[in-house]
Amino acid sequence: MKLANILYVHHSGTLAGGDIALLRQIAALDKNLYHTHVTLFEEGPLLELLRCRGISAEVLQGFGSLSRQKKENMKGISLLNLSTAGQISALIGALQGVMLSRQIALVHTNTLKAHLPGGLAARRLGLPLVWHMHDRIAPDYLPRPMVALLRKTARWLPDTVIANSVCTLRTLQLPRRKPAAVVYPGLPLDEAVIGRPPVFDAPVIGMVGRFAPWKGQHVFLEAASLAVKKAPGLRFRLIGAPLFGEDDYALRLKQQAKEAGLEDKLEYTGFRNDIPQQVADLDMLVHCSIIGEPFGQVIVEGMAAERPVIASQGGGALEIIQDGINGILTPMGDAQALADAMLKIVQNAEASVEMGKKARERVLAKFTIDKTADAVEAVYSRLLA
Repeated sequence: MKLANILYVHHSGTLAGGDIALLRQIAALDKNLYHTHVTLFEEGPLLELLRCRGISAEVLQGFGSLSRQKKENMKGISLLNLSTAGQISALIGALQGVMLSRQIALVHTNTLKAHLPGGLAARRLGLPLVWHMHDRIAPDYLPRPMVALLRKTARWLPDTVIANSVCTLRTLQLPRRKPAAVVYPGLPLDEAVIGRPPVFDAPVIGMVGRFAPWKGQHVFLEAASLAVKKAPGLRFRLIGAPLFGEDDYALRLKQQAKEAGLEDKLEYTGFRNDIPQQVADLDMLVHCSIIGEPFGQVIVEGMAAERPVIASQGGGALEIIQDGINGILTPMGDAQALADAMLKIVQNAEASVEMGKKARERVLAKFTIDKTADAVEAVYSRLLA
């Protein structure tokens, strides 16, 4: 099989979950079979990281406004955030130009705002098209008009749909005949950092993720205020920052912590590039989204670090954690249940250490980047045959 040129269309230049998954996946593909090029719609740290890793990447100038619209506000065709049909046509035309100039053999769209323009450009040129879904297509996660548009379009526009979890794939409501695959975002083994053994006499309990109401940092703080009443030695850490205009929420979190008397027990790290090391420096990891998470890469990172992990009982977490064996699942939005789980881990140190070891075994068996690359390459091979 000759070297095939693969175009990834990815709107964002930030470093959220889907962006990190993109970096890891491309780096793991067989370079003897596939040459990848990434087209973004905005500047940002992702562009620099791609280039630093030797991955060909560029920004399509003039379409940055697309990346700055929050998914919660997108409706129907406004997911393109372009005001006129002429601008929409210009975006599709620019993508066609990239596909032609780089002799692209297959197009892989990787974000919600890339699926339609990237897909239409690929279809005009008769190129095989893969949609990679990193978001649940459901009304609790996206506006209803956008849900309807994506579900209908997914039936005919892409040749194959890849989803980051069974949970995500189900929300698309595809017919059985539609080619689709579940490919979990894998973790590179060199990023699976095992830190010092966890301690539970004065443990640091942390949460990782961008600050956003649906991520549930407010639930974490409420649970912290409940748990610390029974275990005064507990300390807490919020790792992350607001990325998409959620600064007001970050301010509310600080006010909540102050009112709960947590200020001297709570640390804010801000945005960090070294998430695996940050996770390894914790004694316990909490992931408490209040709606179903499409997957939950940070859960896998915590498990790989042999940390006891508590996660919300919904979304992709149900496919990662086996409750009570390699982690603990608690009802979404239930601060009391989360506090109880924190205390259970602290009060059962030996069992909690064993839970962390079983968690790493689970990651090595199911969630490595090599498994991700093999599954994606199988899709490419079928479409390019």
